[in-house]
Amino acid sequence: MLSILFKHSSSLRTIHRFLF
Repeated sequence: MLSILFKHSSSLRTIHRFLF
């Protein structure tokens, strides 16, 4: 469960960085 959350966070961070 933690692994999935961590992976999801990484994806979100990438999108955020791409947006900003």
